[in-house]
Amino acid sequence: MSDTFALLLEYDGAAFRGWQKQPGMATGLRLPPALRLRRWEKADPSFHARGSSVGKRYRYDFRRFVPTAPDWNRARAALLAIDGLPHLSGLSSPSKDRKPAPPLTSWELTDDGMLEVSARAFRRHEVRNLAGHLAAVALGLAMPESLRELALRTRPWMGARAPAHGLTLVEVLYAPELDPFR
Repeated sequence: MSDTFALLLEYDGAAFRGWQKQPGMATGLRLPPALRLRRWEKADPSFHARGSSVGKRYRYDFRRFVPTAPDWNRARAALLAIDGLPHLSGLSSPSKDRKPAPPLTSWELTDDGMLEVSARAFRRHEVRNLAGHLAAVALGLAMPESLRELALRTRPWMGARAPAHGLTLVEVLYAPELDPFR
């Protein structure tokens, strides 16, 4: 039986076009030299990078696209309005499995425009959709309570989506007994 290893990688995904094979494009198949191996550890044989995950933490940097003078307190009020909701289905793009987007387990929005959110799982475009609407709220283009209304919808997201270049996957979370980087 062979050993199982976990790799901690770092890269800027702006130049990538997904994980699938695409002729003439940089994907997960042919990685450029910009990919960095930060750390590797021997892991439990049952460890699986995606299957063992119990959550993720993302950061969105609004400073990369929001003009001056946003009112982050308005955006925080919008986030408070979605605390305790059983799902955030209206914030995600349509998915094939149609499972509802789970609620956020934590969030923080700083005065300098940095949002950090954690959840058990995220659906496609969910963080960027959330960030887009929070920007609209902070700029006075939407009311704080509108985020709750959008989050509870069952129809696909129809609001503003923040640009991808402000989004960072900060951490994939694992149960302590399986976390190879603990």
